Amino acid sequence: MADLLHEAGGYFYMDGANFNAIVGKIRPGDFGVDVMHINLHKTFSTPHGGGGPGSGPICCCDELKSYLPVPIVIEQDGEYKLETESDRPTTLGVLKGFQGQFGMHVRALSYMLSHGKDGLKQVSEDAVLNANYILRSLESHYHAPFAENGPCMHEALLTDKRQKEKEAESLESEKTDIGWGHQIRSYVLHPYRLVKDNRTNFESSDPDKVLEGDIDSFLESSLYN
Repeated sequence: MADLLHEAGGYFYMDGANFNAIVGKIRPGDFGVDVMHINLHKTFSTPHGGGGPGSGPICCCDELKSYLPVPIVIEQDGEYKLETESDRPTTLGVLKGFQGQFGMHVRALSYMLSHGKDGLKQVSEDAVLNANYILRSLESHYHAPFAENGPCMHEALLTDKRQKEKEAESLESEKTDIGWGHQIRSYVLHPYRLVKDNRTNFESSDPDKVLEGDIDSFLESSLYN
């Protein structure tokens, strides 16, 4: 894919929002990625806050680095400095409020340094192992639409489709026939007069009284029987 894009004069962008399963396993530049952002909040332990879920560095190939927004921190002769628009005339512009993400970058860097190369690789392997453990443990209880496709990566998809179907079946089974004999009370006005509660078998021979709203005796019967 990267070769086709490059042959057509395009650049290959990769979304780095969810790297949990492949940290320490691959290097995007090796398969032709020209530019990508790395969201820190999922892969490198930072929260969604601190300026927004898009917090993270932008990585790009040498051909595109002159277009990166400024200011940019560079190392020069053992010292660090900020490059601005005057240093990079082809920059796409100045990032407004660029310091808003600084704390998240420091936290992510601390996380990376504390784990080290081998530790980050282990984190990825554990993430995939844990996700597949959860998937296989719960697929008999929940709807797992992609379980039959094989192992998942670092996320397992489960839904409550089965529970909703069982709930719907339960509600349907509780419904009763609304035909004769299934109503709460049966009224007979001819050739004899009778009102019968089909739940308690309580009867009254005065349907007019019941039809006028006097059902206290029926209510009492349902409470005590």
